[in-house]
Amino acid sequence: MSTKFSVESLPPHSAEGTMGVGEALDSLILVLKRELFRNLGRRGIKLTLPELQALRLLRRQPGMSLHCIVQETGRDKGQVTRKVKALEAKGLVRRERDSQDHRAFRLFLTEDGEAMERVFCEIRSSMDKRLFSPLSDKEGRQMTALLTKCLRSFLAEEDGSAGPRNECI
Repeated sequence: MSTKFSVESLPPHSAEGTMGVGEALDSLILVLKRELFRNLGRRGIKLTLPELQALRLLRRQPGMSLHCIVQETGRDKGQVTRKVKALEAKGLVRRERDSQDHRAFRLFLTEDGEAMERVFCEIRSSMDKRLFSPLSDKEGRQMTALLTKCLRSFLAEEDGSAGPRNECI
């Protein structure tokens, strides 16, 4: 039994002949994850999705605490702790004691972690070009703006504000 995702395996269409937005996003996420890991594998990179998420978060906000990574990813503390330790063992992340709370640690990318993040960004850029190739520049900007608008609205509804969701951002 094949688990390969293909056009034929897309969800059934609605009465209008197209899949719903949620179905389209679900399908897109599955395809993008598969393609991401295929591209990482071609470069000999073996990281899990939670490890990649932690690297992305630390690139965006160096010095995040473990607690903040847990909040941002929605993963349980035990899993995040194991993944951060794995990233440390791979030389991609380092810990520093928090200068204000000596019981806590802050997490940072190492040089190798930054290099890995650059590779990830290259892969993501290539995937974005491929994904958006059927769209004009205007359509691509419009799609990005609409998705961003939906995301902001969803997050604001979730926390009751349009601003950052917590002290971690």
